Amino acid sequence: MRHAGAAPDGAPPLRSVELPLAAEEYLTWLAVERGRSVNTLAAYRRDLQAYVRWLAGRGLTFERA
Repeated sequence: MRHAGAAPDGAPPLRSVELPLAAEEYLTWLAVERGRSVNTLAAYRRDLQAYVRWLAGRGLTFERA
């Protein structure tokens, strides 16, 4: 079973995307102020990276969205 956002069988793995500062600050806030687990933060990071890739594919930026 594949995880959501995983590359299809035989396809190269999805490349890591640098997140905008606002997204990194949000993840830091979740970790420090809200005490979210490492696994939760990793899942949020993957979701945000997928969103940034999706936006880029449409010629948009995270800040503009």
